[in-house]
Amino acid sequence: MHTTDGGATWTAQVSSVPETLYRVYFSDHQNGVAVGDLGIVRTTNGGATWTRQVSRTARPLRGVHFIDANTGAVVGDFGTILHTTTAGEVATSVTPLPISPKLLTIEQNYPNPFAASTAIPFVVSRGGHVSLSVYDLLGREVAMLVDGVLPAGRHSVTWNAAGLASGVYLGRIDSGIERRGIRMVLMR
Repeated sequence: MHTTDGGATWTAQVSSVPETLYRVYFSDHQNGVAVGDLGIVRTTNGGATWTRQVSRTARPLRGVHFIDANTGAVVGDFGTILHTTTAGEVATSVTPLPISPKLLTIEQNYPNPFAASTAIPFVVSRGGHVSLSVYDLLGREVAMLVDGVLPAGRHSVTWNAAGLASGVYLGRIDSGIERRGIRMVLMR
């Protein structure tokens, strides 16, 4: 949404990028940057049009701040920090490699190690069927935590490991297209 009167009225806008955008920052009324799952988009006309920029990372970007139209920083998952003094324009000719966007992200459970139960956060970038299972080190499924259609967004499930022995367990999320996993330690 866009406003020119301090929020009294709002006009819908479309960024022309299909992915989720998390943050937007305008250094002045014309120059703005938005970041999200697949990178960075920029406007130089108050948000009327947005163009994709080369971010050189496949990690989701979650924060942005500029001190003027050219100088700023972007932060993202796994300690990603990007800095620009050229409004994000690439100084040399670069042909980016095609990046397959992550449909799933499973985050480390917490607490880890845990004594009885633990929370397992995960992100579904596009809604669809998702399963989340827990396996022992012999590859045997010991728990099915999620098995169904989920909407896009951030989710969390709690695993109660009652009745299981101390040890290392593997959490695996699967969309049918992608699989991701984490290692969890149960200590009684």
